[in-house]
Amino acid sequence: MNTPSIGFRSRQRTRRSMAQVIAVSVWSLSFLAGCAVGPKYQRPIVKLQPYHNAPAIDARTTQTAIPQLDAWWKGFQDPDLDRIIQRALDQNLDLAAAMTRVQQSRAIARQMGARNKPQANLSAQDTSFRQSLQSPFGRAASHITGFDRNQNYYDLGVQASWELDLFGELKSGAIAATAEAQAAEAAGSGTRISLIADSADAYLQVRGFQQRIHYALDQIDKDEHLLALVRQRFDAGVASKREVEQVEALLHQAKASVPPLRIGLETQLNRLDVLMGAQPGTYANELSTPGKIPDIPALTGLPNPVDTLRRRPDIIAAERELAASNARIGAAIAGYYPHISLSALLGYESVTPSSLFRNATFQPHCPPPRNAKRRSCVRWKRWKHREPSPSRPTRQEQLR
Repeated sequence: MNTPSIGFRSRQRTRRSMAQVIAVSVWSLSFLAGCAVGPKYQRPIVKLQPYHNAPAIDARTTQTAIPQLDAWWKGFQDPDLDRIIQRALDQNLDLAAAMTRVQQSRAIARQMGARNKPQANLSAQDTSFRQSLQSPFGRAASHITGFDRNQNYYDLGVQASWELDLFGELKSGAIAATAEAQAAEAAGSGTRISLIADSADAYLQVRGFQQRIHYALDQIDKDEHLLALVRQRFDAGVASKREVEQVEALLHQAKASVPPLRIGLETQLNRLDVLMGAQPGTYANELSTPGKIPDIPALTGLPNPVDTLRRRPDIIAAERELAASNARIGAAIAGYYPHISLSALLGYESVTPSSLFRNATFQPHCPPPRNAKRRSCVRWKRWKHREPSPSRPTRQEQLR
């Protein structure tokens, strides 16, 4: 009889067939892993005409050097302006909130990227309880020799799971989250640029109002002196009443121009304090002494309009939001296809710590699927057709 050889050959054929099945499965999963669905993103192409005033700007001559683009306000060579902008960058609440949103979006992007990797959880539990003798289990176990009502259970387990991203749903979600993080960074840069521009504008307006008030007060002194001379001429009979009234009208007009200028000055001082994250009036005394208006620095050569447009933070944020929406479409389409995940649980359970790490207490576990008689470490969701709601586009509409 050749029964042993036949059994050996059958086992060998079984192992060979299992190896073939595993090889085919691995190849299939590798093939399907590259079957990402959804539209491919293409950056919009923009064509613009050159600046019409570029020759006039290039021909302008100044006495100050060309500043760096990321620190353009230093080209004014004004220490007060540098101090105000630095204080605004350090204390402005809107900028702090924008930077916090950037950190939040970066954390979300890292979280979405981690979903494509295997997940593992380690759990440990120590349970102590006193068994009731009136419960069904207590009544049955109380007659067993050596039964102890005070019991302890020690449980140690490691759970691992991994979802196979066959059609790119997780990858598309990670791409979308990364694009949204980049959009948040661009929005934060836009907030910073706007803060610097508003601070410089408010400071220059403060210096402008101070100079206008100075010239208005000087004009009032001249008009008062002129009025005194005209009255002397009127008393001497040389000037007429009309000339006196004309000079008085000029004096009243000069005096009436001062209050709006003072209101504008206080408004800009309060605006500066708000931009610096302080109560209005906090830093007003630092600019109480009038100063001259800084000279305008030289401008760099105007680049290509398209390059300038692409440097704008709001344009960058809009383009990144468009890329994120495109990736979300791919993730939504991938949701129509099956989802396959691998999961397993390895653990030890014992009533004493000394026997926890033994072969008898080891209990591997693979969660069984629903309505299945056998356990399996592979779980997958089959695609089910759903009637599209009015707010949900059909798959054909998404593929168009």
